[in-house]
Amino acid sequence: MAPVFLLILSNNLAKFWQNKVNTLLRCHKNCARIVHMKIEYYRKTHYGVDHRYIVDPTIANAVAKLTDKKTVGPNHLAALESLGFTVTEVLPPREPFVMGKTY
Repeated sequence: MAPVFLLILSNNLAKFWQNKVNTLLRCHKNCARIVHMKIEYYRKTHYGVDHRYIVDPTIANAVAKLTDKKTVGPNHLAALESLGFTVTEVLPPREPFVMGKTY
């Protein structure tokens, strides 16, 4: 009876530790995803002044809360890169064609 009891106990203990290891690995993967986040921005020129806008609205709202501005400057982008984010410039989104509008 004792070897069977030890086998069941060791199986339960192995399952317990496997669950703990899986939880830690899951947390590590999420943390790695957050640290290696890619931030894309685009430039628009208004009256000769370049403005940089973040493409992803969720990230844009978070950065706007930090900077109190819709746009980000070169110093903001450099700070994000120093925190481990990958910052890349992309083409601005296209405006939809509207019939009757002069372009």
